[in-house]
Amino acid sequence: CSIRENKYSGKDLQLIANTQIIINQDEVNVDVNKIQLTNLDNPTLNSPVKVHGTIVAGNEPRFYQGCIKCNRKITENGCAEHGNESKNIPILSMVLDDGKGNCRITCFGDVANNFYGVELTSESEPNYVGEYISVEGIIRHNTSYDRTEMTVNNINRLKAEEVILMLKNGS
Repeated sequence: CSIRENKYSGKDLQLIANTQIIINQDEVNVDVNKIQLTNLDNPTLNSPVKVHGTIVAGNEPRFYQGCIKCNRKITENGCAEHGNESKNIPILSMVLDDGKGNCRITCFGDVANNFYGVELTSESEPNYVGEYISVEGIIRHNTSYDRTEMTVNNINRLKAEEVILMLKNGS
């Protein structure tokens, strides 16, 4: 066993095949991260956040071949756990602006399909620029491009009435 730093999520626990993990339920104290509202001029990095903003740019959907069970990218050898069955998994990439800053956001699979409203295909031409949305996910700093990027776990269009209520309530 070993523990190493992971640039995405903190630390990784590396285990060997015959490792057993025994959890003492009496001593487990789990601090669940709540999703916090953040803005994009000084975003909260590497923890679950929610951002409201307008989509100011977007790309056509792209696709990758993923496992039908776990959605992991299929290699020449197939999925290590589930074999060779694959499906096209959509990727939607957009730029979100909250009035204070902007961030590239990316939706994968079902999140992308649900936002678009139907299953995305290579012929799909989504037009979402100008929509006011709420997104939840994790924002990370991409050092290669020196920009912030968010992997989206949940995305919703916001109606004007919802935005007015949020502004009145100060959230």
